[in-house]
Amino acid sequence: MVTLGDEGWLCGGGDGSYAYSCAEGVDFAKNLAISTLDYGTSHIYPDQWGYNYSWGNTWIKDHDAIGAQVSKPVVLEEYGAQGANTTTVEQQWQTIVAEDTGVAYDGFWQSGTTLPSGMSITDSYTIEYGTTEDQTSVLDHVQLMDRRQFSGCELSISDSPWT
Repeated sequence: MVTLGDEGWLCGGGDGSYAYSCAEGVDFAKNLAISTLDYGTSHIYPDQWGYNYSWGNTWIKDHDAIGAQVSKPVVLEEYGAQGANTTTVEQQWQTIVAEDTGVAYDGFWQSGTTLPSGMSITDSYTIEYGTTEDQTSVLDHVQLMDRRQFSGCELSISDSPWT
């Protein structure tokens, strides 16, 4: 499957702010209409882009609607929130993906773990393996996504040899 792996910048629509202004020179909607692209990607980093966290809910729905218009799946390829409310913020986006859209997949940025030599490379978005945040933002979300029904999809995470 082929995609661009872009941020999902839009040219028009929304609230007319930076993310919708075509300032980055990339148009998610036009790109997704390219016949040789199989699916679209978007990212959410409100801390870096100057938005509040609830804006991410609209961003997700906007991209889902564009995908539906051209009959192509959309994935929320990367997202992250910095600070003490990371779990609460990311869970609202995960709920929108799982319950209010046809977004096919979402992937938080990033997972970390303790290696024999110490912690792995981390940044302010890292969710450490084995923490409460890992349970709620990763493992519980995987279970929620597993309950979704996709047309023509028979595979479940319960079918995985790793579960």
